[in-house]
Amino acid sequence: MTQTNADQKNIRKNVMALLGALLVCLALMAKLTVCTEKELSALDISFFAKLAVYFKETNIADIFIFAGSLVWLKKLCEKGFDLWAAVTSLVFSFLYVVCSSYKAYESMRLFTAGSFYLMMGLVVILGYAVLFYMLLAPLFEAVTGGAFMEKTGGEMLPELSSKKVFGISFLVIFFVWFVFSLMNFPGTISPDAQQQVDQVLGNLEWSAHHPPLSSIIMGGLFNFGIKIGHINFGFYLYILLHILVGAGVFSYTVKKIYELPISRWFALSALVFFALNPLWLTFAQWFEKDLLYTEIVTLAFVYIADIYMKKNCSTGDAVRLTLACLFACLLRKNGIYALLPAVIVLIIVMPKGGRKKIAVSLVIWFALCELVTSALYPALGIKSGSTREALSIPFQQTACYVRDHGDEVTEEERGAIDAVLNYDGLAENYLPTKSDPVKDEYKEDSSKLPAYFKVWGAMLLKHPETYVNAYMNQDFCYLAPMYSELQKVATEYGKWENKRGLVHTSSKTSQLFAGLKASCEQLPLIKYLADPGVYTWLMILCIALLIKCRCFGGLVAMLPGFMNFLVCMAGPLNGSSRYALPLIAAMPLMVAVTVALCGNRNRKTEQNNV
Repeated sequence: MTQTNADQKNIRKNVMALLGALLVCLALMAKLTVCTEKELSALDISFFAKLAVYFKETNIADIFIFAGSLVWLKKLCEKGFDLWAAVTSLVFSFLYVVCSSYKAYESMRLFTAGSFYLMMGLVVILGYAVLFYMLLAPLFEAVTGGAFMEKTGGEMLPELSSKKVFGISFLVIFFVWFVFSLMNFPGTISPDAQQQVDQVLGNLEWSAHHPPLSSIIMGGLFNFGIKIGHINFGFYLYILLHILVGAGVFSYTVKKIYELPISRWFALSALVFFALNPLWLTFAQWFEKDLLYTEIVTLAFVYIADIYMKKNCSTGDAVRLTLACLFACLLRKNGIYALLPAVIVLIIVMPKGGRKKIAVSLVIWFALCELVTSALYPALGIKSGSTREALSIPFQQTACYVRDHGDEVTEEERGAIDAVLNYDGLAENYLPTKSDPVKDEYKEDSSKLPAYFKVWGAMLLKHPETYVNAYMNQDFCYLAPMYSELQKVATEYGKWENKRGLVHTSSKTSQLFAGLKASCEQLPLIKYLADPGVYTWLMILCIALLIKCRCFGGLVAMLPGFMNFLVCMAGPLNGSSRYALPLIAAMPLMVAVTVALCGNRNRKTEQNNV
C-alpha cells in the first residue's frame, strides 16, 4: 500500500469516527418528544424552530459524549468491521427508539408527526446504533476470540469441587432469601393466589384457570396452618418451600456454569445475581404460583442445556428431564410451550446415540401431562380454563379500534362484537398496557368467535395502524429496557388476609423492605435487574453470537427462554417481570453456554489453522 493510499484510508477512518461521534451525541441529547403547540407558538413552525426544542438544554455533557465517542470510535476503526455486532446494534437501536415512542405517545408519533420528526427519528436510530456498536464490537471480539475461556479468577476464586460450589451457593442464596422473607413475615399474597387458596378452602369452585397442582400445594399448606391453629405458620410454609426449591435449583445452575470451560467469574456472577438481585428478594416473600413454576422450569432448562453440552443423555438424565418437564407443565400451562419445542429440537441436534432416551422422555411427560389435564381434572370436576386467556391480542385490538374509530363501526359489526364482548364497555375498559379489563368482558360463547374474527379481519384492513398500536402498547416493555417492576411488599394486610386470620407481624422491617424495593426500581443500573426488556436484549445478543460463530446447535439452549418471550408477547400485561421470570432465571446459564460454545469454536479454528 502506497503512502497516499494509507493517508486516504486514515482520512476515511477519521471522517467515519467524526460522523459516528456526532450521531451518538445527537442521539443522547435528543429529548425523544414531539414539540407541543405551546413550544411552537413561542417560536414558529420552521425546521430550525423545531430543531431548537428537539434537544435537551445545552450543558457540558454533550462535549464529553462527543469527545469520548470520537476517541473510542477511532480505536474501533483501526480494527475490522463486525457485521453481526452492527446488525445487533441496529436491532437494539430500532427497538429502543420505537418503544420510546410507544411509551411516550402510545403510537409511532415520534416518526409520524411530520417529515421533520421522521428524519430526526432516523438520525437518532443511527446514533444509538453507533453507540451500541461501540459497546458490542469489543464484546463480540472478546467472546468469539475466546477471551473468557480460561479457568481463571485470581486468588479470590480458588478452584473448588462442584459439590462445594453447590453447597456454598445453596447456603448463600437460602440465607439471603430467608432473611429478607422474615423482614416481611409472613409475606405478601397475590390476588391470583387468594383465589387458589379459596378453591382449596371450598370458598370458590375449582377451575383450571389457575394450575390445580399449584393450588393444592398453596392451599394445602395454608389449610394446614388453619388446622394446627397457626395460620401464619401455614402461610409461611409455602414461602419457605419456594425459598428451599429456589436455593436448590439456582445453586445447581451455578454449579453447572462452574463446570463449563469458562472463567470462574461467570459462576460467581451467577451466584450474586441469584442471591442479591432485588427481583428475587421481593419474589421470595411473595405467596404466588410464579416463582415455584419458574424454579422447576429453570431446572428443566438446565437439564436440556447440560445434555446438549455433554452430547450424551444417560438414563438418569432422561428421568430427571422427564420429572422436571412434567412438574413444570403441571405447575403452569405455559410450561408446555416453553419446553416442548426445546426438547424436540434437542432430539434433532443430538447425536444418534442420545436421541432415543430423550424421545422416550418426551413421550412420557407429554402423555402424562395430557392425561392429567384432559382426563383427571374433568373427572375430579375441575372446570377447564377460559379461552379468553389466549385472546388478549385480538380483544385489545378490537377495543382500541372501538375507542379510536367507533363512529365507523356498522350495526352488523357491532352485533358480531357484542356477541363476544360487551361492546358498550370496550372503549371505557381499554387500557393500552393491560388486557384484563377487556378480556374479562368475554361472554364465554365460542360459537360466536368465527363471526367476530370475520369482523376483526375487516377492521384490520381498514385501520392496520390501530391494530399495530394496540399490540405494541401491550408489549413494548418486553422489547426494550423501558420499565422496572419488583413485586409488592405488603406493609399491612387487606380484607382477604384479615378475614382469614393472617397477622402481619413485622411492620417496621416491612416498611424498610418496601422502601428498599421502591429505591431499587429507580436506582441507576440496579433498576435494570428487574427490567424484562434487558433480558430480551441479552437473549438476542446470545443468539447473534451463536449464529456468528455458526454454533447453531447451541440455539437449543436459547429456545426455552425465547418461547417464554413469545408467551410474554401474547400475555395480558405489558412489562410484567413475573411473566418474564423464566427467561430472567435462565439468563446466567444462557450467557455462560454462549460464551463456552463460541470460545470453544474459536479454539477449534485455531487448532485447525496450526
